[in-house]
Amino acid sequence: GVKAAVRFLDAMRGIVVYDLVDRSVWSAVTADGGRTWRRTEISLLRGQSFYYYLYLSRDGRLLTATDNFNNGRNVCLLMQLR
Repeated sequence: GVKAAVRFLDAMRGIVVYDLVDRSVWSAVTADGGRTWRRTEISLLRGQSFYYYLYLSRDGRLLTATDNFNNGRNVCLLMQLR
């Protein structure tokens, strides 16, 4: 199913990372309290998100994507978001 990780840094700034049914993974950031969002695909995770759980660090800069450990790959990715 669709997964998401959400972190609001303060009343104006926030980030969300989510996947879509086409197995693409996206990040979206807001600087105006959620009125508008700028989104970018995380192409490194394209086609792999079926197995991943997504977690954001408290400051919203690090994304951890771990698999469900049932697919035999046992992968954990840590990436810095801009």
